[in-house]
Amino acid sequence: MWRREAIPSRRSAKLERPTHRKVGAKRLGYPGAHVIGRGLLRRRSRPEVGTTPRKLVATSLATMEKGGCVYIITNAHHTTLYVGVTSNLYTRIVQHREKEFARSFSARYNLYKLVYYEPFHTIKEAIGRERQLKAGSRKKKEKLINDFNPGWKDLFEEIRYW
Repeated sequence: MWRREAIPSRRSAKLERPTHRKVGAKRLGYPGAHVIGRGLLRRRSRPEVGTTPRKLVATSLATMEKGGCVYIITNAHHTTLYVGVTSNLYTRIVQHREKEFARSFSARYNLYKLVYYEPFHTIKEAIGRERQLKAGSRKKKEKLINDFNPGWKDLFEEIRYW
């Protein structure tokens, strides 16, 4: 008689293997890091002896204090609107126009025409305003654009020399 061998399920096979993330975190130069949850890195409370403490996420105060800008772009026939936020409006609009991110919403719908922008002192204020605009209806966005730019002309030339 043939004996049937127990074949481990995928789930148990994953549990038996060591995770590559933990090894990768230490290999990438995070000596005091360990994996929590779904591959998130967290510093240990006490760094290992002989290692220099490093930040896991590099943040710059200059970037955080920099102002932000909310913008709306559309296509040639004004059928689709996209609301976005950025700290560098000129560079971001160039990225939309050159379709730097080929699979992005703006590239798929040929959105290139800047019809509205609103500068802010901090990026947090800009993000808050972006959420307000995204939550609003298309009618409200069109009214906002008509008040700011009645002819829906491209404002890219205005911001070019900021």
